Amino acid sequence: MNCQDCGSKPATHLRPYQICDRCWVSRFSTQRIDGEDIPFRDVHKARLQGLDLWRIEGESDKDWGARCQKYSTLQERRLFK
Repeated sequence: MNCQDCGSKPATHLRPYQICDRCWVSRFSTQRIDGEDIPFRDVHKARLQGLDLWRIEGESDKDWGARCQKYSTLQERRLFK
């Protein structure tokens, strides 16, 4: 049974809708910050942009991966300070 939203991935959630994990996150996943529910994907994107780890438009997979790998190998850096 495929996701009713995207139609391309297997449904991993059956109730209340038959949807895949990615579509479930898009519909329902939020993070409460300062009393406001913000979509998790927006929080995740903002954090990665702040760390300069969000993919730059036109950037190749190889270049993006190298930039992320460089960040991850620096011992003094931490994702959550």
